[in-house]
Amino acid sequence: MKNEDIYNSISEIDGKLINEAEDHKLSEKPHGRVRKRLLISALSAALAVVSVAGIVLYPHGEKSALAAYAIARPEYPEMLRYPEISDENNPTREDAENYMKWKESVAERTKRSAEYAEGMDSFYKKVLPELLSVGEESNAAFSPASMYLALGMLAECTGGDSLAQILDLLGKGTLEEARSTSRKMWFANYIDDGITKSVISNSMWLNNKIDFKEKTLNSIAENYYASSFSGEMGSDSMNKLLREWINENTGQMLSKDVKDIEITPNTAIALVNTLCFSAEWENKFSESFTHENVFHAKSGDVSAEYMGRDGFIGDYLIGENFTAAELEFDFGGKMTFWLPNEGVSVDELLRDEKAAACISLGSISKTDETSRYFLNLRIPKFDITSNVDMISCLTDLGVKNIFNSDTSVFTPLYNETQLPTYVSDIKNAARVKIDEDGCEGVSYIAVIMYASAAGPGEKEADFILNRPFIFTVTGPTGDILFAGTVGNPTK
Repeated sequence: MKNEDIYNSISEIDGKLINEAEDHKLSEKPHGRVRKRLLISALSAALAVVSVAGIVLYPHGEKSALAAYAIARPEYPEMLRYPEISDENNPTREDAENYMKWKESVAERTKRSAEYAEGMDSFYKKVLPELLSVGEESNAAFSPASMYLALGMLAECTGGDSLAQILDLLGKGTLEEARSTSRKMWFANYIDDGITKSVISNSMWLNNKIDFKEKTLNSIAENYYASSFSGEMGSDSMNKLLREWINENTGQMLSKDVKDIEITPNTAIALVNTLCFSAEWENKFSESFTHENVFHAKSGDVSAEYMGRDGFIGDYLIGENFTAAELEFDFGGKMTFWLPNEGVSVDELLRDEKAAACISLGSISKTDETSRYFLNLRIPKFDITSNVDMISCLTDLGVKNIFNSDTSVFTPLYNETQLPTYVSDIKNAARVKIDEDGCEGVSYIAVIMYASAAGPGEKEADFILNRPFIFTVTGPTGDILFAGTVGNPTK
């Protein structure tokens, strides 16, 4: 599908995106209405305009350098904002009503997660040990939710055994099932209400020299709310715009990792997912209680900054070879810390079938063995960034055909005889940061396809994370948005 066809096709799905948003209305956000824009120019130079969060950006700042490409940005669902109360000591009836409406919207969003949650823990159970087993000396972080959505978009482009292998990893029997789950996951986890931020963005980057099948591009745009960009692959302008898009959608938090990402002239299409998350603890830590203490890294003891709280009433789980505790975010979501027993490594815990099954739930509150304890917490502050070898992980998990042009099938992408195409690279990075106020996390995944021609109890426990541990971050819907290991919080 050429440039003019892309323009016409995406124009058609503009109405579908609005109509199929079900009971979700269009958003009016502080930064401007995020509207789907279709921009086309008669000029024939380098790249294009991109609309990001209502802002139009021009590569190199020159409108005269625009090429004749169609750009699309989907409409996003409206979020009821957390109500502002003018006088907290004397709230009005209207304040109370607005607050209850907001609470109901949060409950409804969480309720919707039950529509697709079945089977998700099996996906987490498969990928967590593969991507987090990086050794005791390293820190690791990635977004299972982002990985699921990126694989869902990739599945739209594949056929034959290539598709079957992806569906098997996703735990789905058909492409329609994977599409439905991904769509519901996107809706349930897209949150920006002034309290919690969990913003998911998807995009397609198309080689303007290739004819793509309209049906496939439409499906990715509709079901994954993906923006569309078409340009000269390998050009400085295209690479610059790709980096700008990722940085804009991850709050510039991964700029060091994004600065070298590029797509080559033989790239057929790149599918990109970003996730930007932030939430405050339900009960913040006092900075006055933060102090230096020892963390027993494998290579030797290091000094780390520990947040602390004594007598904290919370969920606590004593497993066979680990303990776990969790902190709740304000108005939904949790961060769970999984501490291996002394003598048990993080990798051993991840490979333990019983422990892995528990970790794959993302939260200990979903287990029957969890109890309420008075906890004396000592949690090291950390700010870790990492990228993981997703190609090796996917190959080990049975997704192999897409990485070899002799076995891959990408017939849904092209109108004519399939070009020899395979997934040449999967760029990714994730960053997770915690402090006294709360947790921030961002991630991006870029799948690049190469074409050769184109209630308190009475018990008490000390929970001190002073050796390598695992963490998971779940949103209000219970999906694992981030998972990671901390081998040294000072790195």
